[in-house]
Amino acid sequence: MLKKHSFFLKAISSFLVVILIFSLAFVVVRISAAKRAKKLLLENLNIEFISGAEDVQRTISQIKFALSELSVRFAADNSFDNGTYIMNNNIRADMRAVLVDRRQNEFSKFLSTAFIVDRQKSGYIYELTGTYTTDVFFNQYYSNEKYVKDFWVSEMSGGELFEIHPAAIFSGAKEAKRVDSVLLPVTYKPQDDSRYIVVMMLDIAELAEEFGISGIYSENGQKIYATEAADELAESEITSASEKIDKGYIFRFSDEQNGDITILKFIPFGELNAEMGNTEKYEIICFMLFFIVALAFSVLVSLRWSKRALAVAEEIGKNSSVKAQFESGINSYEDIYEGVKLITSHDIRGAVENDHKESVLDSLFLQSRMRDVYVGIDDIEESVDISRSFFMMYIRVNYKSEFDKYIGKDSGRATFFLKQLIEMYLETWGVKATTFQIENNGIVSVFDAYEGFSGEKDIIDSIVAKLSNESEYAFFTVAVSNIYEGIEHIKSVYDVLIDLAKYSKPIAENQVLYEDDVKRGASRFYFSVEEMGKLSAMLQNGTLEEAVHKVDEIIDYNIKKEINSFELYLLCTEIINCSVKLVNRVLHALPSNINLSAAYRMLDHAHTPEEYRDVCVDFLSEIMDHIRQNKREDDYIISYILDYVDNHYAEDIYLNLFADKLKLTGAYISSYFKEKMNVNLSDYINNYRIKKAVELSENPQNKNKDIAVMVGLPNINTFIRLFKKYTGYTPGEYRKKHFGDDYKK
Repeated sequence: MLKKHSFFLKAISSFLVVILIFSLAFVVVRISAAKRAKKLLLENLNIEFISGAEDVQRTISQIKFALSELSVRFAADNSFDNGTYIMNNNIRADMRAVLVDRRQNEFSKFLSTAFIVDRQKSGYIYELTGTYTTDVFFNQYYSNEKYVKDFWVSEMSGGELFEIHPAAIFSGAKEAKRVDSVLLPVTYKPQDDSRYIVVMMLDIAELAEEFGISGIYSENGQKIYATEAADELAESEITSASEKIDKGYIFRFSDEQNGDITILKFIPFGELNAEMGNTEKYEIICFMLFFIVALAFSVLVSLRWSKRALAVAEEIGKNSSVKAQFESGINSYEDIYEGVKLITSHDIRGAVENDHKESVLDSLFLQSRMRDVYVGIDDIEESVDISRSFFMMYIRVNYKSEFDKYIGKDSGRATFFLKQLIEMYLETWGVKATTFQIENNGIVSVFDAYEGFSGEKDIIDSIVAKLSNESEYAFFTVAVSNIYEGIEHIKSVYDVLIDLAKYSKPIAENQVLYEDDVKRGASRFYFSVEEMGKLSAMLQNGTLEEAVHKVDEIIDYNIKKEINSFELYLLCTEIINCSVKLVNRVLHALPSNINLSAAYRMLDHAHTPEEYRDVCVDFLSEIMDHIRQNKREDDYIISYILDYVDNHYAEDIYLNLFADKLKLTGAYISSYFKEKMNVNLSDYINNYRIKKAVELSENPQNKNKDIAVMVGLPNINTFIRLFKKYTGYTPGEYRKKHFGDDYKK
């Protein structure tokens, strides 16, 4: 026999050779990687910078939009001119509501103050927290030699409606974290020569640290802000997206959206080298951990393999039919391999007839482990030996929970065992047939139907009777074809049987479906738009008990209509999809911890109405919990767009239309919608229209060209292209697949 220590030494030696090869490869790769590490690090730093610069860009756009909205509020209130607007503190309430209290404003946490300079109220400044005299405000709270009241009054007659001014140090800033603060003034006025100007002071140092930037320059090269490390950058150095200069590297981002400003990031050589050093240190630590874990793994696996090799060798030695082949004992890996091959090549039927039960099981499991036990439909045509006519039987094995609990989770091996038994039964009965295993739970038999053959139902009944012995662990859906002539039809017959199996009843018991006896394409599940609306309302209102009752009602109604398992699966999929649409509408996104794929997989393994119902109820309960916990205030931009599409989808809808109505740029609306909804605005509109088109397609009186007009896609070619893109079918194919040929009548 094979010695344990000998096998262990051979195994550990093999592992050590592999580890050595990997170690040498690591050294070679590390030398080469060191040359690229700096470049990759710079690329990563540039990516991080671009992300931060885009955040700055978005923050400036939010500021511009907020100031614009504030100006609209002032203009809409008639009391602004007569003074009561200010006396009643309405001005400060609006400033706080728009600039401070709104949650989606990313700039609020950087806002030091905001105030209004009014030409007609020359002695006062209107700030977020109160009204102050000009001297007190500019000399005590926000003192700066340049940015005084006269400067802001002169800006009212300038040419820029929205402008970012160079940052400066303001002494004695009210409620600031330090006595001297570096603040960035941002202004807005409603027209070229305005009576008032709104000024926002942002803590630019905190903003720069938050978003990882070093400086901001205007379009003419004027410095708006720069950190100490980047303060010495010359204008000539701001020339390209990424550039090496004397003291380090500089990254550049051009923001044309907000007045052609330039955002910079400066990385000194010292900081870059320190980062490179950390990377190398981490690589060495990781390599040492890998080396130690690899050694430990090698020892453990070698010990386990040595035990298993001895066990296999002992089992082979006990088998009388192969023991004679190894008179000198099993002394090598090749001997073990040859012994297993001899065992798996033995005839199983002979073992059964000799009542060697354990040998049969051992042999079956060894065969299923070592042979390719699955075949494809293409292989069947080449392997079948029939004379002229044939019929096929497809068995879908539906494993119960007891199978996993008491036998194991290897359904593929169990199906192989059942396939072998069916093959043996057919041979015992003298039936000429060839049997194959398809995937984990499928068995296909092709029967030779010789001239005058008429006993297929007797054969099927006998097989089902034998399979009934497995009722504790599985039940079977058996689909049987008609008799066909010509082996060239075998693929199409197989497709017929797969489709036929879908028409089984949703019950956990054996069923036999004959091709001529099953009426296909006539039954449909019922889940109307009205019922969808009721279920969505119950979920949104937080009434789980009513929603569960509604699901029971829908499933019970369809069961009474005698829908089949496949249609019940589609119905439950629609119920789950209905709740997903709701949560997308309420939260504008499906929470990442809601596993939609898992729900679909559970539906795949459901067999009875109760099991389908449980999957739906569990998912609805999870959805409702998230709606209760995460429902947020309405986003007026998203809400406006969704409501507009809902009410005007039959009309022409385009990006500039929303830009005009919301007083925002089209680019901002497009990027904002994509960020919040995780879908492009145009894709959302087209998808919504196609969903409406699918609903209208259920009425056979509606022609495709009329439906196209009703959903806002009057070009029939565009309509057909989008319909196929979002459903996978053309309108005609969709109607035929879901409604049969009856829709034409």
